[in-house]
Amino acid sequence: MIGLVRVNQVPRLLYFVIVAALGVGLVLRLLSAADPRSAVAAGFVLVHLVWIVAESRITFTPAGTSPPDPTVLPYGFSRTVVVVSGALGPLPWGGIGWWVLAPAALFLGGIALRLRAIGELGRFYTHRVLRHDGHEVVTTGPYRAVRHPAYTGMLVASAGYTAYLFTVPGAVGLVVLAGALVWRIRVEERMLFGVPGYPAFAAGRARLVPGVW
Repeated sequence: MIGLVRVNQVPRLLYFVIVAALGVGLVLRLLSAADPRSAVAAGFVLVHLVWIVAESRITFTPAGTSPPDPTVLPYGFSRTVVVVSGALGPLPWGGIGWWVLAPAALFLGGIALRLRAIGELGRFYTHRVLRHDGHEVVTTGPYRAVRHPAYTGMLVASAGYTAYLFTVPGAVGLVVLAGALVWRIRVEERMLFGVPGYPAFAAGRARLVPGVW
């Protein structure tokens, strides 16, 4: 029981690490904002900070004695590496141009997709793999297209963030995050296939990307 409670506290501890890193990174980028690269980087960091705060209600939802979730640690730590290395790492680019629109579009689009998906799930969404009492299958909004649009949004946004705020640790963290999410989906779906209506819902939809997987 004690070990389970400690594991459930990890996302909350990492939340403070991420917020602190983003706060420091934002200050550092703003102090160098005369450099256009840093000005753009400050925008990425600020938006990420707003995104993290927007999900704080979910992060701090009481974990109780929910079943062990083996994906929590790799998911949480890899995301932390992605965010922190981008916020505090050096900027790799010699300049900026129209190409910055591509990572910015991925970043903003991924966040929008994730928040929309979380909103559609409502009380059923959690940062842990957990089946709620009265769990229902949601088929509205982005769930019309894929089974796990919140995870799709997470990966797309993280890819855009890493593409501009590129560091080697961030790139490695992104790969690990993708693997952790695939593992998380497989664990989650073993539970979800027991929810009435979910097998039929899953049969007509890809998990993350339509026509791919």
